[in-house]
Amino acid sequence: LETPVVACRSGGIVDSIRHKHTGLLVDESSPEQICAAVREIHENPEFAKKLAFEARRTAERGFSREASAESFSNLFKSLLSG
Repeated sequence: LETPVVACRSGGIVDSIRHKHTGLLVDESSPEQICAAVREIHENPEFAKKLAFEARRTAERGFSREASAESFSNLFKSLLSG
């Protein structure tokens, strides 16, 4: 299931969501920005679909079991060789 995301700019969220590529980032203290982002997704279904697709593709490439295993393997190799 692919769902477009509106998220607040805080913590690690800004490291995992690229604004207008894998989701929409808004200021948490701005109801106007939140409303505008939700409206943009609602009024532009093709844009919403693109956001959701890119988010899923990014997650599968960077955060899948295989990607995580490869990252840990590379980390362990560098620690053992260093």
